[in-house]
Amino acid sequence: MGKKQSMRFVLPVEDSWRELCRNLKLSDLRAAALNATLIEAERGCRDLGKNAPLSEIKRSLKVLDRLLSNAHRGLQRSDIQQALATLEMNGAISFLLSRGAGAHIHGKTAPSALDHDRLLNDRTPEVMLYLLDQMRRPIANWLTIAALNKGGNQPKSDRQLLLLLLARDSNEIIGVGPSGTPNGPFHQLCSWVLKSCGISNKGLEDAITRCLKKYKDWLDWAQLPSAEHIVGRLSEAEISAIPDGPEAELT
Repeated sequence: MGKKQSMRFVLPVEDSWRELCRNLKLSDLRAAALNATLIEAERGCRDLGKNAPLSEIKRSLKVLDRLLSNAHRGLQRSDIQQALATLEMNGAISFLLSRGAGAHIHGKTAPSALDHDRLLNDRTPEVMLYLLDQMRRPIANWLTIAALNKGGNQPKSDRQLLLLLLARDSNEIIGVGPSGTPNGPFHQLCSWVLKSCGISNKGLEDAITRCLKKYKDWLDWAQLPSAEHIVGRLSEAEISAIPDGPEAELT
């Protein structure tokens, strides 16, 4: 029985990297783009299999978001605001925030650090609301992206992840978009990169075909939206409607 071919990603060693750039005829700029892609691939491959299923992540984040949302609503009650106004924070509130953040809360830039502290320490409820908004923002972003994820298509192996990232960055690395053409530019890119990264080329043409069929859906999940999402954009009904179904296989 022959030796099993490696399917675990490793960054190219120095000699292999030089050979890879030479074989692909990469300029310094395109080599830098490929290097950035491979560094991202290394990080992603290291994390494969470590993450909890998306359904578990979603349930946990929904619970946390509801807790933060309840606190957010509570801080808008007049009785709670009056109670907080009686507490002496000993500068703890102003210590949490920069002057830039303070300007968002009290509507103007404090002329000095002392003025900044005084303004914030007089506005405890507003500061707490601001902090909760900032805590909820990444959760809202994650849940918004999850709503775009129509059934997964997450990479399941180092090779899948590497092919998906190369497809995403093909224009920056070789100047053309990804294509399934046998021995075409993208095929050559994948072939040389996989070889340099210790991953088997066996069945590469079929793997590229599957990748190009799936990678756009995967990118909806993998990339943050271009526009910032407002905290609370999704309603409870919309969040609950995010599918928990099994992730589709991409072999």
